[in-house]
Amino acid sequence: MASFAERWQSAELTAMSADPDSTEKEHGIRSISRMSGLDVMGAIRASDLVISGGGSLIQDVTSTRSLIYYLSVMWLAKALGKKMMVYAQGVGPITCKFSRKLAARVIKSADAITVRDSDSKDYLVRMGIDPSSVFVTADPSFVIEPAEPQQVDDILVASGVETGMPLICVAVRRWKNELVWLPSLVKGLDAAASSIGAGVVFLPMQMDQDLGVSIQIASEMSSPAWVVKSRLSPKQAVALVGRMSLVLGMRLHSLMFASAVGVPFVAISYDPKV
Repeated sequence: MASFAERWQSAELTAMSADPDSTEKEHGIRSISRMSGLDVMGAIRASDLVISGGGSLIQDVTSTRSLIYYLSVMWLAKALGKKMMVYAQGVGPITCKFSRKLAARVIKSADAITVRDSDSKDYLVRMGIDPSSVFVTADPSFVIEPAEPQQVDDILVASGVETGMPLICVAVRRWKNELVWLPSLVKGLDAAASSIGAGVVFLPMQMDQDLGVSIQIASEMSSPAWVVKSRLSPKQAVALVGRMSLVLGMRLHSLMFASAVGVPFVAISYDPKV
């Protein structure tokens, strides 16, 4: 949003959000509930351009319902005669044959298509999208400016983190077969932390999904471990990651944040995008 606002300063931006009040407060733009059909239709009807992205919205591994939802928004934009752009998306996997056909039909109608990696472009091409219409760009997270250092100090203090040691940031999420991989993760984290005298800071990237498993793993560790329980803005999360000595992430954007601020990272590959 910051990039668009900088390029087109006179543009009026409206964001669909799960938490419109927080979005308006953080970004200073109008926001509507993405679950309000009337508000979404009204915003699209009043727009000149509808942008779908970024993130991994065009996939059905997380949820078929979410894929259909985002495709419906894109379809509605074109049905109402609006320009529509697929912006910096990560695409796939789409496991359902019907969903792939639906996605291909909707995406073909876009006025512009950009994806955040070459694998996503290849995936679209295999779905029948003209390769000349798909452009590979960077994930929007790379242009996020970190929050001020004092904000990070306050977050660390509020989370009880002891800062007189190296810190390893861990961004995990719930995933299948946890009884198999969770004990190994705890053991590995303890070994890594003790070998360098580090503490472990768990950073839930999606609070409602990641907080519980973060608390669970932290409670099972013998090394010092803390969980950031406050909901951070992207700027705060980037700045916090910048204070770490190492990042271990299942969440893709924890790894992108680390890359952006020059912190070494290790990915836990549970999904092709990671």
